[in-house]
Amino acid sequence: MSPTTLFDFHPDEAFWTVGIVSALPDYRLAYFFNRQFETDFTRADDDFIKKNKAKEPCLFALFEHVDHDNKINWYLIQNRSFGMLHLPTSGLETASQPLPNPEFVMPSFPKFDYFLILCPVPPQKLQTQILKNLRSTMGVQFVQPCALTSKELKYLKFEPYYDH
Repeated sequence: MSPTTLFDFHPDEAFWTVGIVSALPDYRLAYFFNRQFETDFTRADDDFIKKNKAKEPCLFALFEHVDHDNKINWYLIQNRSFGMLHLPTSGLETASQPLPNPEFVMPSFPKFDYFLILCPVPPQKLQTQILKNLRSTMGVQFVQPCALTSKELKYLKFEPYYDH
């Protein structure tokens, strides 16, 4: 399967990215965002995988929300994944356990657990309000806008993961 862009946007379209530090699991963070922002973040139909150096698949959660009023797509992306190591047990069975070292969607930003990406770039007033709301969201320890370079953009290429 060939890699695909993590989310649906035109390569020339500008977007705004905020790095988030939070120990919350992805579904809890999405829940608190929905309460704080009055949004409807839902988990994407498919998680995405990225192969680590050992060629093991690492899953990253993706949540989406469409703001029809402002015509902005919101994406909450898990930056850190511990992946799964499949160990042989007796016979044909395997046991899975987390990999010892985390993998990152964007390795140049290892301090962030999640990224909030808005596409296209929202007006400055809305950016200020979003940052204020993020900072007061339960479970969020730190937020910081991030300017992604073309180097980081290449990390947004994944293979869709289908859990059958």
